[in-house]
Amino acid sequence: HARMCDTIRIQVFFRTAPGEAGHISFTLKNRFDQVVSSTGTYLMGLEACSSGSAPFAVAEFEVGLMLEAGLYSLMFAYGQPTQENQGKMIDNTGWIGPLHIEWDYEGKRAPFLGMFGLPVRAKLVSSEELTK
Repeated sequence: HARMCDTIRIQVFFRTAPGEAGHISFTLKNRFDQVVSSTGTYLMGLEACSSGSAPFAVAEFEVGLMLEAGLYSLMFAYGQPTQENQGKMIDNTGWIGPLHIEWDYEGKRAPFLGMFGLPVRAKLVSSEELTK
């Protein structure tokens, strides 16, 4: 269980074939089987990942849960890009979950309403400032 707006840290342990390098991605879907987000080391501009001669390597993701309360599933994949925004999947975890995001909508003011929270800033501007 996690609360809306929490940040979670996920470590993905993986092993690649000798001399192989690729990227780790994750996809998050909601209980209606809709993809909410998909990203990974390639889209984030990181170098290709390899376990080299070690028994395994670790990719670590920090995810801000700016999502409405509900049930979600995650899938992690290892693959190689083939062109912009597309790639060849080599292996994946299958769907893991549910990840239960909670919020007391009756007792606490929510930080946002809707499916997800956008990074928004706001300030009040007086009419005097507008006429300058």
